[in-house]
Amino acid sequence: MEKALANQENILFVKESCAFCSTTKKLASKLEETKILKPFEIFTLDIDFSLVELKNLLKNYGWKPTDSSDLVSLPQIYIQGEYIGGNNDFYKSKYNEGDENNQIEVDGKLIKTPNKINPMNF
Repeated sequence: MEKALANQENILFVKESCAFCSTTKKLASKLEETKILKPFEIFTLDIDFSLVELKNLLKNYGWKPTDSSDLVSLPQIYIQGEYIGGNNDFYKSKYNEGDENNQIEVDGKLIKTPNKINPMNF
């Protein structure tokens, strides 16, 4: 059975030993601090959690694989109920990059994004 995500639900699937997960959590924290996004619910998966299990878990949350997304890795991110993808997708998203002035509209106000944080900045 598929779990319906609320429109405002922000979720991260991570592993403790994953460097990309660590950078994703840092960006999520920065976006929470600046009030761009509401707090994330973080699911830390067991070290032995397989990619097959991850695919099945994501499908339960409404992920529909495409040819380009068939290879799935951690972290996996949902923002406001929408599947974003992995670490690089999160860093390239409007939540990090904003518009041409590094701003994003939140609740009718323009807020400066976190300076286009680089995803490879561990």
